[in-house]
Amino acid sequence: MEKLEELFYLYMICNENDYLKNDGIKILKTQNKWEKQVYFEASERFGVVSIWNNHVVEQQVYSKKDGCTLFYLHYELVSMQQFRSLFKDFYKNLKEKVPPKPYKALILCSGGLSSSLYATRLETLAKLKQYPIQIDACALMYFDDVFNKYDVILLAPQVSHKQIEIMNKVNHEIPIYRIPATVYGTMSLDATLDLLVSLAKKKNIIE
Repeated sequence: MEKLEELFYLYMICNENDYLKNDGIKILKTQNKWEKQVYFEASERFGVVSIWNNHVVEQQVYSKKDGCTLFYLHYELVSMQQFRSLFKDFYKNLKEKVPPKPYKALILCSGGLSSSLYATRLETLAKLKQYPIQIDACALMYFDDVFNKYDVILLAPQVSHKQIEIMNKVNHEIPIYRIPATVYGTMSLDATLDLLVSLAKKKNIIE
């Protein structure tokens, strides 16, 4: 079994250059008479694999931001095939990045009915194209309670005449755009989504 433990340890450290070259992950190796450990540092997560002399392996991934454990597994050594499979699960979790904060858009209309339909269809299209954009709808009467949660306000044709009033209300800190009546009335989505994508790129939410 000691030979198997040594094989597991060598399997991890022999790929050190590949970890750095392919995934930007650094490793640090330590060992003593009780255990062998390999520490991994990814962009947003730390990981450690401990191979104990009692034939137990521990794999842990935790967040750099708050130290929270994101992945933990311990098991008894059985075979190289078993270790490779479970190590791949550990390494996959280590590489994962925190999903980007979505770019938040609010579509404002007089009653919230037509804007809800437009927002739902627009967000569905954004998800299909895998854009991290959240699109909500709101009636004008509730605007004061929610506007500070959003990155951009889109005005439906019914309230577009209130653009200056709304800009003053948000102290010009949130961009305001009108949705053309021909675009809104025909439920055309592409141009509006293109606008949101370009705005999200400016905030580095979308690359």
